[in-house]
Amino acid sequence: MWFLDADGTEHDYENRTREDSYDGYDFNDFNDIDVNEDDEGAHPNDNDLHYAKSMSRHAAPATMGARFRHLAINGMWILAWFFFSISLSLYNKWMFSPGKLDFHFPILTTSYHQVIQTILSLLTVLVVPSLRPQSDQLLSFKDYLIKIGPCALSSSGDIGLGNTSLLFISLTFYTMVKSSSLLFVLLFSFLFRLETPTLKLCMIIAVLTFGVILMVTGETQFDFLGFLLVLGAAMFSGLRWALTHILLLNNSSTKNPFTTILHISPIMAIVLFSMGAIVEGLGAFLRAPLFVQKGVWKGLGMITIPGVFAYCMTVAEFALLKRTSVITLSVAGILKEVLTIVYSILVFGDKLTLLNVAGLVITIASIAGYNVYRFFSVHD
Repeated sequence: MWFLDADGTEHDYENRTREDSYDGYDFNDFNDIDVNEDDEGAHPNDNDLHYAKSMSRHAAPATMGARFRHLAINGMWILAWFFFSISLSLYNKWMFSPGKLDFHFPILTTSYHQVIQTILSLLTVLVVPSLRPQSDQLLSFKDYLIKIGPCALSSSGDIGLGNTSLLFISLTFYTMVKSSSLLFVLLFSFLFRLETPTLKLCMIIAVLTFGVILMVTGETQFDFLGFLLVLGAAMFSGLRWALTHILLLNNSSTKNPFTTILHISPIMAIVLFSMGAIVEGLGAFLRAPLFVQKGVWKGLGMITIPGVFAYCMTVAEFALLKRTSVITLSVAGILKEVLTIVYSILVFGDKLTLLNVAGLVITIASIAGYNVYRFFSVHD
């Protein structure tokens, strides 16, 4: 989700790795795979230094030509982020929706996507040596299971439940309800003492909750199971970011998105494959009409596309976070969510009621308010 992309990783990686050869990244999204973290309270005594580094890093180029080139490149990366993120959402909805591609195996498909991302991240770190962790940074097998395992399990719940919910609800409703992830991010941050409860944060939570209630109340094609699935995905998303925040603060082997994907995706693939084999049936997956009618290789190609989209989205997100500020990404993220809803209305004929619109506006306002709160609280 956009607010996760914008609100934390920029601070977290600025605070921890500005001196490294690899600088900064956020995930959400990660779309469904991004690794985004919240940094408040992690380094309370270093804010001035980190802010100075951030301002130096994001300072505008000196000449007009250099500034134009800088803005043009940023615009290209924003467009790439928009394209791959929105394409991923639309493609997944088209793939899993009844009456569209009609491929009803979201859990096994998501497992396959994790395999694709593992392969692509492995190729990336092999081609770019500077992204590889040093030998003394490698995790033991025990540490891998203890530290990476919980992040992978919560990520599996987030992506698996989210994709499964698209079988029952519209992409518009999914996008709106998934915005409640921020609510769970804050709650788990309080639970794990990553964030200190304040009156302003509690007010943001209350307003966000009210916005989500309005969106749900205004849904004309409400499906209770679909709502529970996407709400569960939002809850796992909040847990995911809290756990990953703890992981990133204590493990230099996951200091960039590519090695993080390389660590987390294999466990996600195994967990999701096991769940999918039980719930959806491996035999039914292999005998799906998609493979029978279009052939195995063409069918695999069609379900490979969103996995590549997700990986490209992560790369574009990473490039943006290296080049821009948290405010830039926040504004771009708001526009991306709105565009996703607009495209889902145009492509799938989704409808919005006045209550939907009111809830969406309140939710976006509360998320924007949180980003402003985070910006000033970190940079004061």
